Amino acid sequence: MNELRALIKSGKNIYARRRNGKTGQIWNTDTEAFEDWDAGNVAKYSITMTDMSGDLYTGDLPDLDRILNIIQFYEWDGVAATVNDVLKGGGITDWKMGLRRGAIEFTYTLTDDNDDPVADAQVWVTTRGNADNILASGITNQDGEVVFWLDAGDIDVYRQKTGINFDNPDLETVS
Repeated sequence: MNELRALIKSGKNIYARRRNGKTGQIWNTDTEAFEDWDAGNVAKYSITMTDMSGDLYTGDLPDLDRILNIIQFYEWDGVAATVNDVLKGGGITDWKMGLRRGAIEFTYTLTDDNDDPVADAQVWVTTRGNADNILASGITNQDGEVVFWLDAGDIDVYRQKTGINFDNPDLETVS
């Protein structure tokens, strides 16, 4: 099972929706298939996110197929998911995450200038030289590590965390 993580201020009621990056259809958690949006049954499209404190929310996703997925995070308008809920992320409405499972487990470790691990940083991987082709993304753990399942090849790794400037991209090879 894949874990979904979001860095959003703690104390909110957050849930996620998964869309097919090509068709825009929404993942239906009842039938486990992508389908056209049915606003009357909004709850069946909601992926529960648990407030882990420290501005981190986690949630389970089904095993993801080899397509580009768009994950959208919402804050409940009331006590359950509704069509009036607030899309989180300010000007960035979609987090495009190519959550694909490749053949090779690739652990990326992020450290600062003192070689100390950088926890809770956003990390995403693209094909070499194509920042728009996102293969996977995640958030580093307390050891500064994030694990991706990728196919062999050259990749670009982008890192982001408030208060730290990174020289993006970091050029890596998966083998």
